[in-house]
Amino acid sequence: MDGLAGDGFGVPPWRAAWRGFRASRAGVHGLGALAAVCCGGLLEPVLSAGAPTAGGVGDAVVTALDAVAASLLLGLAAAVLAAVAALLWGGGAALAGGRGMRLVTLAGFLGALPLPLLPLMAGGLLDADLLLFTVVLGLAAAPVPALAVHGVTAAALRSDMAAAAQAAGLSRGALLGRRVLPAVAVPLLAACWGAWPRALAMEGFAGLVHLGPVRGAGEAATWGSLLGDAVAGGGPLDLLGPGLLLAVTLWALGAIGEGLAHAAAAAVPGVSLSAAGRREGP
Repeated sequence: MDGLAGDGFGVPPWRAAWRGFRASRAGVHGLGALAAVCCGGLLEPVLSAGAPTAGGVGDAVVTALDAVAASLLLGLAAAVLAAVAALLWGGGAALAGGRGMRLVTLAGFLGALPLPLLPLMAGGLLDADLLLFTVVLGLAAAPVPALAVHGVTAAALRSDMAAAAQAAGLSRGALLGRRVLPAVAVPLLAACWGAWPRALAMEGFAGLVHLGPVRGAGEAATWGSLLGDAVAGGGPLDLLGPGLLLAVTLWALGAIGEGLAHAAAAAVPGVSLSAAGRREGP
């Protein structure tokens, strides 16, 4: 990560990133699959009019489509919280230099723990409502992106662009806000993207074992709550709809993450991020 200037041939970083994303077949297919899931959720009222009788495959799928918006928004809210925590955590550690290595070590230690159990504990011990559960999901998904954010930010602060800006008299805060963050926006997005599928997977698992948030009357169902209801009193077909849509969505988000990793490498040469959001390479 030396120049932080697109592909090195005068192409702006965002345009180079888009070229890199389009070059990733998995990313393009994942984006199409996610769009299909969202369109299915929008078309649910039309599809429900022709659904078979209760208990059929069609009814299970339509019920799961009705939960698309609630599930994706819950996962997205938790992912945004995780991304903010990761940016503050990993970025702060990078800015602190050697003094921030304890924060990096802590992130690595927490990332190695079975943090998906944290939402289960919150749901089982605290009788968690939706807001508290979303916060716990976000915190549980934050350590791994924090490690990736630290790697990206630390490399950017060591780049030729950062050295030139410091030589020109920019303060560390101005350097970060005016040069570093805009230049590495795509790698940071790739680093934090994995929090979304992690949060969705944890919510689905918590609902499956009946340790998800307490859903009040009138609140929209999520795929996790539908899986829990199916296990509690439904049949095998009731698991099909939410399980299938959750699996497709997790695959789509993971594939988009792979595409974002290609986009990050194209926008900022020298940065390589896996689809899971971990930094690789120097």
